[in-house]
Amino acid sequence: MLWYGLLILVVLGLLTLLLLWTQYLQSKDYYYRHLTEAANRAAQEIHLNADGEIELDTQIDDNVHVTVLDENGELLIGKRKFTAKPKEEVLRIRESQKSDASWYLLDQPVTLADGRPLWIRCYASSAVAERMGGMLRLVMLLSIPLLLAAVFVGGFMMTRYIFRPMDEMIATARSISSSSDLKRRIEVSGAQREVDRLVSTFNEMLSRLERSVENEKSFISDASHELRTPLSVIRAQSEYALSPDCPPEERENSLQVILDCSTRASDMISQMLALSRMDAQRQPLSREPINISEMLESIAEQLEPLAAQRSIRIETACRPDVILSCDEILMMRALFNLMQNAIDYGREGGHVWVSVERSGGGVTIRVRDDGAGISESDCERIWRRFYRVRATAHGSGAGLGLPMAQQIIEQHGGTIGVKSALGVGSEFTICFEE
Repeated sequence: MLWYGLLILVVLGLLTLLLLWTQYLQSKDYYYRHLTEAANRAAQEIHLNADGEIELDTQIDDNVHVTVLDENGELLIGKRKFTAKPKEEVLRIRESQKSDASWYLLDQPVTLADGRPLWIRCYASSAVAERMGGMLRLVMLLSIPLLLAAVFVGGFMMTRYIFRPMDEMIATARSISSSSDLKRRIEVSGAQREVDRLVSTFNEMLSRLERSVENEKSFISDASHELRTPLSVIRAQSEYALSPDCPPEERENSLQVILDCSTRASDMISQMLALSRMDAQRQPLSREPINISEMLESIAEQLEPLAAQRSIRIETACRPDVILSCDEILMMRALFNLMQNAIDYGREGGHVWVSVERSGGGVTIRVRDDGAGISESDCERIWRRFYRVRATAHGSGAGLGLPMAQQIIEQHGGTIGVKSALGVGSEFTICFEE
């Protein structure tokens, strides 16, 4: 407010100077026109009488007086004498020799009937202009403090009104920081559009932060739950294998179980670390033109042994040489997860169809199976980490494949969706716009 008041004071000072200068120019223009008219009238009225003397009325009107000077500037007719030498049609301000009063002067040459050159000097008191300037200065002197007081008082009240929601934001932030209660929000008043936008943005940030914290808590809880099972099995099998009563053949079986559980736990941890890096955006995309058709054919070939275990046939319908700019490693991981998921949830002796094509200037990839399908409620949950449709699962995944695939595809600017019906199967569709 002090800086604002200082700015207003400077502006008012400049405005005052501008008004005073404008008033001075207007006064000067007024006197010039008025004295010019008086000089022209006096030049028409000056004459010689019968005795050869100069006759002229020295009072043109109430404000303008006239004197007559010879060619050397000596006073011939009139009351006041000025030190200024005659100068043609130049408005000047001078002081009289008889007083300290200031006068505006204007001289005009004239030639008498007998050929004598003379000067007519018209003059008027500057008191009128000085009074106007004095009144203007008085008005500004009185109004500037009042205006500054109004600015400070009004500005102080306005800033208090405007910054009140910000004080509430600070108080809310401190309360959240001290109590970790992310559910609190600031009410939007609706009276201040700019401040309300800031409040709305702050509330949205709190909502995102709350969701992030809740997701983190859920992730930690789910991860702990998922890792507890293989660790418990590893511990139990280790204790049994180390017991004196364990037969050699069962000890070997226990070691195989321990290996399988540790491999599953290791794979789960690797997937969790990959998701964590993508969440933190610490894994940059290394984009390059990739032949997606060849990638899908290669993944299908790799998964043939897994599909053969359940007599599932993988059929590909990939238009040749479909090129997509992507990170090859991440995209292969996403597509591998989708196709493996289709096999895990597919029907015994069924099919998995994989296709890729260009459509509408983009790339569309479809992975479809004829398995048991997914219920409508589960279709919304399968993207959550560690969620599995346990009733129809035949694999041993941890429920991280689909969330990872979704995150990789979205990082590449694509979208993924699912259509499914119980007893019919599921179809996952990936779209990339170029």
